[in-house]
Amino acid sequence: MHGHRHIDWTGECAGLVIISAPSPVMSAPDDLPSYFYIQTLTDDPHGRVRMLAPERITVNGQPVSHE
Repeated sequence: MHGHRHIDWTGECAGLVIISAPSPVMSAPDDLPSYFYIQTLTDDPHGRVRMLAPERITVNGQPVSHE
């Protein structure tokens, strides 16, 4: 897994699956929604690691009080 990219990206390089987390999740403002993905790994009939479709989780923002 690789973090601190500015875009969501999941890909493959030379047979290695690479999963990148979006940077906005790390420093999202409290009043705006943000999101992350749950990545599920499994094995295939040949014992190779495979990645299932990611599940996107959205976290709603909370209003900020400016008292």
